[in-house]
Amino acid sequence: MKVSANNIGNIKNILSQDVKNFEGGNLRYFSKNWYKYTQDSYILDIISNGLKLDLMEMPIQNQYSIHPLAKNETEIVSSEIQKLLNKKVLVHTKPEIGQFVSGVFTRDKKMAIKE
Repeated sequence: MKVSANNIGNIKNILSQDVKNFEGGNLRYFSKNWYKYTQDSYILDIISNGLKLDLMEMPIQNQYSIHPLAKNETEIVSSEIQKLLNKKVLVHTKPEIGQFVSGVFTRDKKMAIKE
């Protein structure tokens, strides 16, 4: 098949719609399709049941640093969080004993490495 600028435009539109319509947590519903691509039982188990982390011990956090965001950063982070909530990639949680809090994901990668 010859790829033309028109085809590329159509492909971009289709993929763009797929991204806009993405909803987290659905991978397991398509686990049967993965058998077409791999017979690796480890991968198939992760697709069907999720990845479980076997920690040697539970991490303990005695304190955490607060790194305030600038107003424009707060707006950007809030907007991105809302997008992930809408796609069900994130869910609202309540504070609980033993939780681990990190601000590293809201910082510029270069800043996070320095810290």
